Amino acid sequence: MLRAMHGWLASAPAEIGDGVVTLRRLRRDDVPWLLAGCRDPDVIRWTPIPEGISGEQIARWVDGNRNRIAADSGVDWAVVRSDDGTPLGQCGLHRLSRQIGQGEVTYWVMPAARQQGVATRAVRCMTAFAFDHLGLQRLELLTLLGNAASQAVARRAGFIPEGRRRGALPFKGVRHDVEVFALLPSDLRAQ
Repeated sequence: MLRAMHGWLASAPAEIGDGVVTLRRLRRDDVPWLLAGCRDPDVIRWTPIPEGISGEQIARWVDGNRNRIAADSGVDWAVVRSDDGTPLGQCGLHRLSRQIGQGEVTYWVMPAARQQGVATRAVRCMTAFAFDHLGLQRLELLTLLGNAASQAVARRAGFIPEGRRRGALPFKGVRHDVEVFALLPSDLRAQ
């Protein structure tokens, strides 16, 4: 059952995690490491983050998180190491629809934290939050064709491939085909 829409995200816990990674609300003091992560060539290649993004743009995005939460339209979290708070990446929940009970999970990981299970853990935490706290009934995860690492994360987090959506993701002046992965609460119970 979906929670009441107004304040849906505002009532969310400040942090969620699994003891290894913690997802917490973005803060202004995250801007330097977020900027470094958003300038990573792989993040630029596989996400809609523009090349040459500025610290001012990142700060506006961080500040805009409050508005997205207040409007119940999405939320972005910092992914940090649970034991010492070391920044590891970013995870978001976007394209929320109360009417159809679904949203889209997004993420990226800092280069030094890759191939350590960080993205999979973050996606699993976000999935639990979306199903358990928000009451969503379907999550999607979209990857660009050729992004094998992200597709592997989706599979490890329990998402099931559903096929290709042509021209579904416009960014950097081009419409890109994407591989669609989806997860339902019943998929988790079956796993």
